[in-house]
Amino acid sequence: QGTTSLRCPRTGEMVDANLVYPPSSHTDQPISKESVQRVSRDLSSTTWRPLARVLGMDDADIEDIEAQNRTDLREMKYQMLRCWQRKSGQSATLSALISALRGSLVQENGLADELEKITSKQTNQF
Repeated sequence: QGTTSLRCPRTGEMVDANLVYPPSSHTDQPISKESVQRVSRDLSSTTWRPLARVLGMDDADIEDIEAQNRTDLREMKYQMLRCWQRKSGQSATLSALISALRGSLVQENGLADELEKITSKQTNQF
C-alpha cells in the first residue's frame, strides 16, 4: 500500500496522509444499503423497538414509524434504521449498530456476526 502525502497549509511541509486521516476500521464505516436490508429482514419482531431505543431513538419516533407502516414489519425496521441514520449522522456507523445488536437489551449476536461477515467480504474485495 503506497503512502499518500499532503502539503500542510500552514507550514508547506509534506506529511503522510495517514497521520492526518488515520485509516478507520471496516466497522467504522457508514452502514451499507445491504446491511440495512439485512437487518430489516432478519431482526426479530420483538427486538426492533429495544434496538431503536438503544440507538437513541425516542418513543415518539418509534410510534410515528409504527403508525406510518402498520401492516409492514420489515418496512418499520427499515424506516427505524433510516431515521437513526438521519438523526445520528456520521455517528451512525456499522460498529455502533453491531454494538447495539450485541447489547444486553437486544441480544441479536447472530445478526451482528452476519453484518461483520458482509463487511469483511466487502473490505477484502478492495
